This record gives sequence, structure tokens and C-alpha cells, in this order.
Amino acid sequence: MRPYSYFMKSTKPRPLLYILAYYGLVLAFFTLCRTVLLLQNISNFKPLEKAFIPKIYWLGSIFDSVMISYVILLPFLLLTFLRFISGKYSKGVRRFLTIYLSTALVLYFMFSMVDIGYFDFYGTRLNSGVFSWMGSPLLIVKTLVTDYHYWIYIILTILAVWGISKAISKLGHCFLEGTTNPRFTIKYAVSTVLFALVLFAGLRGSLDFENRPLEPKAALFSPYALVNNITINGVFNLVHNLSNRDIDFLSNDEALSLSASYLGFEPTNRNYPLAHFQSGVDSVRKKNVVLVIMESMSADQTGLYGNNKGLTPFLDSLARNSICFPNIYTSGVHTHNGLYSTLYSHPAILDRVGIREGALANLSYYGMPHIFKEKGYSNTFLITGDGNFDSMIGFFPENGFDKFVSQDDFPKSDRTSSWGVSDHVLFNKTMHLMDSVHATNTPFFMSYMTISTHTPWTLPKDDRIPSLKGENMEDRSYAYADWSIKQFLEQAKLKPWYNNTVFAFVADHGQRFNIVYDMPLAYHHTPFIIFDPSVDTVSWNNKIGLQIDVFPTLMSYLGFEFENNTLGTDLFNHTRPYAYFSADDKIGVLDSVHFYVENINGHQALYRYKEKSVENELTLYPEKVKDMQRYAYSMLQSSIYTVENRMVGKPEVNLQ
Repeated sequence: MRPYSYFMKSTKPRPLLYILAYYGLVLAFFTLCRTVLLLQNISNFKPLEKAFIPKIYWLGSIFDSVMISYVILLPFLLLTFLRFISGKYSKGVRRFLTIYLSTALVLYFMFSMVDIGYFDFYGTRLNSGVFSWMGSPLLIVKTLVTDYHYWIYIILTILAVWGISKAISKLGHCFLEGTTNPRFTIKYAVSTVLFALVLFAGLRGSLDFENRPLEPKAALFSPYALVNNITINGVFNLVHNLSNRDIDFLSNDEALSLSASYLGFEPTNRNYPLAHFQSGVDSVRKKNVVLVIMESMSADQTGLYGNNKGLTPFLDSLARNSICFPNIYTSGVHTHNGLYSTLYSHPAILDRVGIREGALANLSYYGMPHIFKEKGYSNTFLITGDGNFDSMIGFFPENGFDKFVSQDDFPKSDRTSSWGVSDHVLFNKTMHLMDSVHATNTPFFMSYMTISTHTPWTLPKDDRIPSLKGENMEDRSYAYADWSIKQFLEQAKLKPWYNNTVFAFVADHGQRFNIVYDMPLAYHHTPFIIFDPSVDTVSWNNKIGLQIDVFPTLMSYLGFEFENNTLGTDLFNHTRPYAYFSADDKIGVLDSVHFYVENINGHQALYRYKEKSVENELTLYPEKVKDMQRYAYSMLQSSIYTVENRMVGKPEVNLQ
């Protein structure tokens, strides 16, 4: 006998059972998603963390119930109304409920599939940062199609759309067909009232009606980031994240004043409150500059920081024979953050896409490319993939670059992945651009953006590539990136311009390795290397620094004096007390001892990160926390104010 045969024989509809059946279906689905996340990350669980697994499911089901309750509220009100009016649920009503509930569940399913992949890549649950990808739909499709890991999610989504609509239609057939007497009955009235109370508790996530409804920070019940992240419902986190976008940092005047004080300059131009003079030297080194912004090159993957896999032997050796800044932190967790901050020295502001917003607003930033241009350089920006990604092709040519190179400048046979050409192809086939500029006795600035260490990992088939170290494709992609840089410099060494060129290396962002905190530090920690083959200078600068400091630090090395209208500072001559950075819905601040994390949902924590301690010391150091907040808030608010008021271009009045 079919499990629903009893209800099919019944002549009385059971609307509350219909809603409960839908609730159970969706709850089972959310539980399955949580189980997938748990299984994907269980190998990273410490013994103490495994003790929290029962609570992960219990508390997680409460977050799930909130999301389900918002969906079933409308069917409950509609069916209750019809029960007391006519006692009959027409075919049109059943069809409407099938479409409505199926659509809700399909959306939940699709966002949950995205959430699983998002967590796998970023180490955090779904948030507003996911929409930064929406500007490149074709690239998203190519990425999904070329990475077989996503095929199962695509197949499941297709099957789910069909299966969900069938299942919900069957529920309506089982529970809503037939007619019942619409008259008032004590039994049904009591059932309805009790159901309404439970539903109201479900909407709030609690039976405690005196306190606030359930918030994401309720998932932070343990000291372990993985445990807390798996507990929360990804769709719940996204919805709450989108509804809490306004953050008050500081007043504009206070922020600008503090920023100037922290960075050690006296504002002299009211129209450009960040503008200040950075002095140079008499013996200017007007050298060529090649800046390589390395995709996902987390410090954790390099031997410099204790990784014993031997994935980056060349970068490790280069750092030890160069000027190296080992304590640099990237502004954000996306490529657009890294490019924006490295080249124009403005920080990432949560989930904002500075490049895209700048292109749409026709903003001109007085950053590194503009300074080089004023010094007589020829500037070229080079990427492996689609120039439309993050509106790069609309932004960089308007912000100091003379030439923009993308996958469209290469034959289709060279485009071997969804991200365009491989790193070594980009390096090899653009070497002639430097030759051409050098032949005109013009210095050049080349800014490369690599890609090989970005998922989906696609290693090129080339006999010249040696056997790569690594237990998996991810590790081998780092080994390949290292080899590509090595062969690039080996080829450059044969060029007449080599000894008059400075090579700089920094990541756009890191990766989610060794998750200890809600904000993985491996996503921000990066090496910053300045290699000058003409000198024997070897220096290990342990100052804490930021990605936005790359620009003024390079200018200082070259000896250029210029008007610095940014929030970056020269690390040779200035010491930051803290590093600060963003990750869509979080802000991080650290010094040599503590790491402060603030989520826009209001949760705050202070950790001794070098010891990997998970003890929250927030209440032990309240004054230090306030100082860290003031530092980060002042910089972030200053950037917001100057960008929104178009004060980031070249100062119109020379500084005196």
C-alpha cells in the first residue's frame, strides 16, 4: 500500500497536515545539505569539535525552521481562511500552492547548492558577496561546466526542479482534495491556534517572545569556526546579511582626522583630504616595473611560512634573495579587491566591488598607473581571461593604463580553461610587448594578473612543464604557478632590459586553508616581494603591512616623489600599528599578538592568532579592542567618503 493511500481515500482535506508534510520535506532537505557540509569538512574537525555535532543538527534545525516558517505562513493563512469560509480547496488554489511552494523549495535548493560551493571556496556561509559574481554570468556557466565537481550539483538541481514540483503536487492531491463542513469546531479551532503559536515561534526562532528574533550570531555557540559555520542555515545567513547592510563606522570628519594622524600626515587640501606629499630621493631609479599579482597565493602555501610540501621553491628562494615583507595582508577575498587595492591603494569595503562601481561612476583614481604615466612610463595591464569580468576592461583603460591585454589577444587554441590562457602562456606571449617599449627608450610598467591557482584547476598540457609536486590538483596548481614565474624570470634574464627592471610579487588574496577562525587568515596573509636583479640588497622587513601599501612602497623604492591621495603608506618609512581587511560581511584587524573579528551581525571576538587560540579575549582587552576598531573604522570610512565624493583623483591644487 502506498504511504499516502489513506489520505487519498479520505473525503476530508487536512490542510494542517499538508503544511506539516511540506515542512518535513524541506527540513529533511536542509538537514541533508548540512550533512554534506559536515562530511566535506569532517577531516578538519578536532576531537573536541566532534562533540558538538549533535548540537550542530539541533541548533541548525532551528535556523532551518525559521526559513521554512516564512514560506508556510501564506499557505497557512490562506487555507485557514478557506476552511472557515467554504471548506473546499479548488483546483486553482491547489495549483497556486503547488507553484508557490515548489518555487520556494527550488530557490532554497539552488541557493543551498551555491552555499555548499561557496563555503568550500571561501570558508564562510553564503552572503552578499556571492552577488559580486553576477556581473559575469557566462564565466559562471563556463566554470560550472568545466569543473566536474559541480556536475553533480547541476544534475541534482535539474532533477530537483522536476521532483519537487511532482512531490508538492502529490501532497496537494493527498491532503487538500475533498470538502469538509466549514462550520466552526472546537477541535479544529484549537488545532489552528496551536499551529499558529508554533508557526509564530518558528518565525522568531524561539518561544522566548521577550527577546529579539533569532540572529546569525546564535550559531556562534562554540569556540570553533567550522562548527559554527556548519550550524547556521546558508540561506538564512544570506537573507539576514542582505537586510543588514548599513554599518555606521565613524563621522566623516573624525574618520579623516584619525586617518591622517595614524598615517602621519597633515591634510593641506580640503578638496582632497587624503592628499599628502611623499618625498623621494635625488637619485631616482627610473626602472621598468613588472608587478605580478598572483591568484590565491596564500602565504600558507609557501615554504616561507612553514609549508613543507615544497610547492613554491622558486618563490621561496626569490624571497630570500630580495626585499621581502612577510607580514602583508590583502584587503579582501576577491580578485577585484586585490586589483583595486594593490593598484589604487584603497581598502576593500565589505562586499563592494570597487572596480565595477568605479567604472559605472566614471571615477578616476590617482593611483600607481597614473604616477607611472606622469613619470613617462608606458603602462599595460594583462590578465589571462575575459576583460569584461568585474568590468575590468571598462575600468583600467580609464585609470592610467595605455594597453589592456586579455584572452581576446590570444588565439583560441591558447585558451585551455574557463579562465582563458594559462600563466606561462600569458608570460611567454607578452614578453614582446616589453621588448617593443624598451626599443623606444621608454620605461614600462606591466601589471600581470595570474590565474592558475583558481578553481577549477586546469593544468596546461605542455611537454616543457616538468613533473609537478602535489598530492592533488590544487597543490599541483601552486607548483605550476611557481614554475611559471620561474621560467618567466629566466626568459626575462636574457633580455637587455632585465637589469633595469624591478619585479614585484603579491597575491590578490589567499585561500581557505587551516580554518581556525570565522575569518580565515590564510585568505589574507600574503608575501610581498621586491626583486631587483641589479642590486644585491636582501632585506626581511617584518612590519605589518597591507596590500594598499604596495603602491607607495614601490614608489619609495624607486625614489619617486609624488602626491599620495590614498590610504596606502610607505612601509620603508612608516610603521602601521595594525593591519585591517574585509571579507564581504566581516572586518578583521590584527597586530603582532591579537586578531579582532567583527561580523556585521554584531558578533565580535579577539583571539591570540599566533597561538591559534580559540578563546575569545574580547572582555579582557576592551581598550585595545576600541583602538583596533577606531583604526579600521577611520580608514574604511575615509575611503567611503572620498570615493562617494569623487575625491580620489589627482588633486587639482598642488600641495605646498
